[in-house]
Amino acid sequence: MARHVEFNINDFHLPLFYKDDFSWTWGEHGGLAGHIDYQKRMELRKQREAIGLELINKVIAHPDQFPVCKVFRDLFVNLYNAYQNLVTHGAVNPGNRTDIEYFLLSGFSRSGGTYLLDEYARMKGINVRNDHIAFSHDFFPNDLRRAAFDHHGMQIVLHNYFGALIAYRICFGRKYFYKRTTLGPLMIPYINELEKILPGLKVHWRHSIRDLHGCVRSARRMYATDKVGAEILFPAFKPISRAGTDFGDMMIMWFMCNTAILPSRKGLPFWDTPIALDDNDVQGQIERCLDAYLKENSPPDPRYYALAKPLIIKYGADMEERCNVDGQVFSVDREYRANRFNFAQVLEIDDRYSGIYNFLLIQLVRLYSHFGIVFDGKLDRV
Repeated sequence: MARHVEFNINDFHLPLFYKDDFSWTWGEHGGLAGHIDYQKRMELRKQREAIGLELINKVIAHPDQFPVCKVFRDLFVNLYNAYQNLVTHGAVNPGNRTDIEYFLLSGFSRSGGTYLLDEYARMKGINVRNDHIAFSHDFFPNDLRRAAFDHHGMQIVLHNYFGALIAYRICFGRKYFYKRTTLGPLMIPYINELEKILPGLKVHWRHSIRDLHGCVRSARRMYATDKVGAEILFPAFKPISRAGTDFGDMMIMWFMCNTAILPSRKGLPFWDTPIALDDNDVQGQIERCLDAYLKENSPPDPRYYALAKPLIIKYGADMEERCNVDGQVFSVDREYRANRFNFAQVLEIDDRYSGIYNFLLIQLVRLYSHFGIVFDGKLDRV
């Protein structure tokens, strides 16, 4: 007998229930550009969340006015039960198929991921500016601590999210879906299992990476502070590292987010590993962490990249070039050309940590190559 399971309606469900133009929700992000000061961003987010809660409460109070509710609920329950059967008994229902294509666009904040989101959507003739921001941007997963340390506990949320996408396909005919997220790689083990339940699912994964000097300048503006560190960016994880400058703290965050694309038995590889940047042996600390990680997770689970494997794109002109190349494969419009990716040289932020930063690049090359992912480690300071 199927177990009774509960699910919550979140803001990423709103496009499923209201066929509206949600372009206004992008205001807090400064449109697709992402350049808006912190106080204004928080003000707009509170306004959006208040409106979203009102819309969600209407769905809960009057489900009969939203016929898609039953389709979605049935899908959610079916996904839950099928996934439990798969994990517990290895049983697969071969009757469910889908032709959904899912574009996962991961990468550290301020690394050009929203540009990629827009371009890959344009390839399929979709204007993500009209989607609700939570439907296709960084608002999932929103429980960072759970995502990092208990990613098996995310299954209900993932059933909820992907059930919404499948319901959207069934009820409204949309075939292509997108998610730009820093922690999206946590979904990959689940997606590989999901493909067994839903044969026909296609996933395309692009991971963007950027020199930290430019990230710091952008983050300072976003958070309206001269101190951009772990406490501001990810308060759930303090203290991850200690450093005398914002570049030091943020560098470790950058490294941890970029290693999120790699499999781990515990969640994200290094989020529970404090690294004290004022220690005389910082590089030794990092090397020992990597050695322990590779020993524990080697050889990698061969199923991890069964459906999707990241293609790493460097911030800058490489992004525009990659979009033009991929456009030849994905675009429904033969005339598609990527919009110009505007970027500029940035000043050095803090050379005190440049040595450690370059060391981390070498370690990323080492980590990626262990899992058969090619990255040359050369990043222009753009």
